[in-house]
Amino acid sequence: MNQLITNRDNEPRCSTLLISESFNRRHSQVVRIVHKYKVFFSELGHIKKVKTSAKTKSIKEYLLNSNQVLLLLSILKNSDAIVNLKCEAIKAGSLITILKALNNFDFGESDQRYVYAAEDSNGNIKIGISNNPEERVKNLSLGNSVNLKLIFKREANEKGYKDEVLLHGKCEKYNIKSEWFTHEVVELLE
Repeated sequence: MNQLITNRDNEPRCSTLLISESFNRRHSQVVRIVHKYKVFFSELGHIKKVKTSAKTKSIKEYLLNSNQVLLLLSILKNSDAIVNLKCEAIKAGSLITILKALNNFDFGESDQRYVYAAEDSNGNIKIGISNNPEERVKNLSLGNSVNLKLIFKREANEKGYKDEVLLHGKCEKYNIKSEWFTHEVVELLE
């Protein structure tokens, strides 16, 4: 994996080849996406194009910066779940960390979803939705300076992320940032 992550112009870059392999997509499909949304990718920085030898032929691939990778992931997995990944990835600040997180990220391929709340050692509460809240909290703890503890879990009633959005709205006055809330939300969890 590290050979496909390079440091160009003092900025980590990720190969579209790595992304296509990570998502089990044809590389040509990923390259077409970059072409189709070229204007948006360009707004996030210069698009580095390189030629690579693959087996018996030369292929064109792109080396994307971290914001361009996030845009591509948003397009590949066009769902609200990617918003959560974006927030965490931006906090992580490392392209390698982002790519490693993709291996454990819950993209919602299961029909069964749970709204959950996890508390950090400072008493702050993260409210989210996942197929497997226990595993999600465990993975979130790996990228945090404090451990998280699952304090609430209930089956989601609606498709997609509606339950999570409704709970966020209900707890809005206690919002710290994004999906994080003050401890007072514990009384509102149901």
